[in-house]
Formats: sequence, C-alpha cells, structure tokens
Amino acid sequence: MNTWAMTEQTTTSQFIEDDAQDAFAAGFHDASEDYGRLNIAVLGNTGVGKSTLVNAMFQKDLCPVGLGKPVTTEVSPYDNESGTLRIYDFPGFEHGKKRDPVEYMTKELKKLQKGPEEDRVHLAWFCWALPRFEDSHKRVVEALAAQGIVTIGIVAKVEDNELDDAHAFARLLSDYFGSLIHHRVMVVRAGKAPVKGLRELLDETREVAPDAFREALEAAQRVDLAAKDRQARAIVAAAAASAGAVAATPIPVASATILAPIQLGMMGKLANLYGLSLVGMLGMSGLVQLSLQLTGRAAAQSLVKLIPGPGSVVNLAVATIWTEAAGEAWIQICKGLATGKLDPSKISNVLDMLSPLVEAILRSKMPKAKKR
Repeated sequence: MNTWAMTEQTTTSQFIEDDAQDAFAAGFHDASEDYGRLNIAVLGNTGVGKSTLVNAMFQKDLCPVGLGKPVTTEVSPYDNESGTLRIYDFPGFEHGKKRDPVEYMTKELKKLQKGPEEDRVHLAWFCWALPRFEDSHKRVVEALAAQGIVTIGIVAKVEDNELDDAHAFARLLSDYFGSLIHHRVMVVRAGKAPVKGLRELLDETREVAPDAFREALEAAQRVDLAAKDRQARAIVAAAAASAGAVAATPIPVASATILAPIQLGMMGKLANLYGLSLVGMLGMSGLVQLSLQLTGRAAAQSLVKLIPGPGSVVNLAVATIWTEAAGEAWIQICKGLATGKLDPSKISNVLDMLSPLVEAILRSKMPKAKKR
C-alpha cells in the first residue's frame, strides 16, 4: 500500500472545486500572456503539401487537407487550442484566374502587417513540390522580405523514391533565391511514415522566430518532446521556489491550502505548454478533483507523515519538494493526454498509477526536508 495515500476532503480551510478551477485557469492564461502567439504564414502552390506539413509539425489537424484541389481560396487563420500558435494558410498560386495571385498575396500580407500587432506575421514557410518553381514565387518572397519577414524554404511533398531529386531541387532553389531564403531550402517528408526533416525544420524555425515568441513555438510544437519537457520542468522549478518562499515561515498543515493557488497555477501553465484546451481540461470529469488531491490539505497531511522531521507544519523544504512532486505528476498527466496515451474517461484512476512516482520523488529529497 502506498504511504502517499490521499482522500478527498472538503472543509472550509480547503480549496473547493470552483476555487481550483479559477486558480488553474489563471495559470493557463498567465502562460498564454507570457508566451504570446507565434504567427506563421504558409505559402506555395496548390497541392504542394502545405497543410500536411503544418499538421505533422503540430500533431493537430489545424489546416484542412485536400487532394490537389484548392481547398484554401482566402487567407485562413488557424489557431491551436492553447492559443500559442496561429497559422496563416495562404491560397495556392492557382486559386483563380480573376485575380493575380501574387498581387493578392502581397496585398493581404501588407494588410496583416499594418493591423493589430498580435495578428502580424512573424515568419513564413514557403513550400514547393518537385519539380516546379516560378519567377512569381520570387516576387512573393521579396514582398515578405520587404515587410521584414524571414522566409524558410521547404520542399514538402516528397515520395520515397524522390529524396535524391528533392535534395538536388532544394539546392537549385537555394541558389536561385539566395539570401531571400533563410540559410537553405530544406527537404521535409511529412505525408507518411517515416517522417523526415521535421526536427530540422523546427530547429530552423526556432532560429528565425523572434526571441519573445520562442516559448510560444515550444508550447505549440509536438516534434521535440524533450525540449517541451525541459520547459515544463522550468515551470515546476519556478513554482516550487515560489511555494518555498511562502513557507519560509513554517505553515500549519491546516493552512497548507495557502500554497494551492501556486500549485494549481503551475498545473494550468503545464496544460498550456502541452497544448491542451482549457475548456477541455476543466470539463474533464475527475481532473479538478485529482488536482485537489495533489494540492489540498489531505496531501499535506500525507506529506508530513511520509517525511519525518517537519511535524505538523509545512516548511520551506517541504513546500518546495511537495510542489516539485505534484508538478512531476502533472507533467505525466499532461503528456499522457497530449499524446493520447491517457484515456480522459479514466482520469480519476490516475493517482493510483502516479503514487509511486510522487512517493519516490519525496523520498529522494527527504534529507533536505528534514532540515528546517
């Protein structure tokens, strides 16, 4: 039997469900404000794999996918659920004979860049498929450069037997566009497994993205989970430091819920980082109760029993490692939900699976917690 055993209790000194939802939502929104929103324009001919590329990078069906037909006829913005990414899907160059596509794209681009700051394009992906490119493409890339927008070039629709030709085509494009394209034109095979080039595209996009929006990119991307995990643990470390500061003067266990806003806010930030929907998270049966079990008075009572020394109070060290343990458990929940490995309908049973992890973290830090 796990000694980290928690029971659901609701007293006047504990957070109730509405309080927990408010604190969780506040953390989620704080993260959105901290990250901002990265806006990427995606351009190229119809049928070159623009939408497939976007959906593969962010592991979400952000853009509708067509079979060589002009699905997009106007500039269409698509946002991810947590609000850290916007994709501007521009129409393909063959979107109609009644208007000049280059003129249309240039006009729409200028309109975006003169609009509200939060809607402006930060960088562009320009996509090609073998073996075609046009002089008109250069006019659009020049228009992007004139607006101060860096373009990453991508050969995006590649079959298994075309990789050598695709790389040769990419070198040809790199020579033709020169400094108008960042670094070099890349080859990305995103349509079917095994995917190739997405990690390299993410690295190029990180390099191009304005510093203020790189965390927004990390929150949105689903290609490099190790980078996302590092950012998650930085969030946990910051929350643990805040909780420790509050408990620098030891807190009675009965008043331990004073730490709950910090811990629940941390959980909201982690949910945002892993690209989860706030509405979906708060509407998930059992999720808020689970968060209360990790942060409420019952959790504090179990904690001080598990770690000899603190007695009946939560001190700086206990508050710090408690928050670290709750944060690590929450990371596993968010990762499971984000990757589909965790069934949302079984969320109420998750604590039993996480108890050994939480207890192991606490025991590993016991020497620190004993020192008041």
